[in-house]
Amino acid sequence: MKMMTALAVVAAAGFAASANAVTVLSDGFETGTGWPAGNANPFGTNNYGNPAGNLGPNNWYYQSSGPSSAAGVASAATAVFNDPAGAHSGNQYLRINAGNAAFNIATSSSKVAQIYRDDTVAPTPSNPVLKVGVWVYQEGAGYANRTTGSGLYVWNASFTEIIAQITMQSNGVYGIFGAAQFNGTSFTTPPSVGLSGAVSDTWTHLEIQLDYTTNTIAWLINGIDQTSIVTGAGVSNSFLSTDGYGESDLFTAKFSSTAAGATTTGGNAWRFDDWSVDANAAVPAPASLALVGLGGLVAARRRRA
Repeated sequence: MKMMTALAVVAAAGFAASANAVTVLSDGFETGTGWPAGNANPFGTNNYGNPAGNLGPNNWYYQSSGPSSAAGVASAATAVFNDPAGAHSGNQYLRINAGNAAFNIATSSSKVAQIYRDDTVAPTPSNPVLKVGVWVYQEGAGYANRTTGSGLYVWNASFTEIIAQITMQSNGVYGIFGAAQFNGTSFTTPPSVGLSGAVSDTWTHLEIQLDYTTNTIAWLINGIDQTSIVTGAGVSNSFLSTDGYGESDLFTAKFSSTAAGATTTGGNAWRFDDWSVDANAAVPAPASLALVGLGGLVAARRRRA
């Protein structure tokens, strides 16, 4: 198993382990666990305009958003790759090529592709901390005039709010976001902070923790708790006591700074591996890493009807 990390500093203190920790959901995208073997798109060829997305293995749905004339993301960008040397563990990983998102800037400046699964997880008194995490990998260096990103966000059970979001971007920035309200059509703009240190061509673990005893959020990068830095920048880490867990989404997004009217192609492909949702009794013990950066990346999302 390869355990490469994207940060040069390894935390001496992480979060405390718990004998009561339970992995309630997980997926390594391996053959024999519901996923096809080899380099195959398990979600179909085109789902643009389908708000429900395309159903694939293990209750995962694939969905894209952006202008209807845009090519790539909705057709051929998502595949399971059998690549033992390139996987975080095992033999396979899920790959979404954000570079395939071609769009005209006069129509839109962004394109989003994501997979998600609706698996409601109820915290219990003995396991009140939900930890949602995934390993991500940026293939190659960033591109001029276009930023791609990859990450994780978590919905509440009623799908009226993205509780929290964490992203890794091709410009070397991690974007960390608070809550974004959803009215069925659009989102409120969530508060965010950018942290430097994102590195390409190496596996990075992104994690969101929801503590239902204190109704607080923690954001972790490679096991290092960034919450004190995030809240120090003015981003709230609280969520409503009525917010249950609805689903977690793995996404890629592409934004462009090319002049209006130009069609933007090219960008990075992103890998996902070893996604999990754990129910834990332990409260994270913060570790510190000073990261300073720029702004973040917001993923747009259309919900199912």
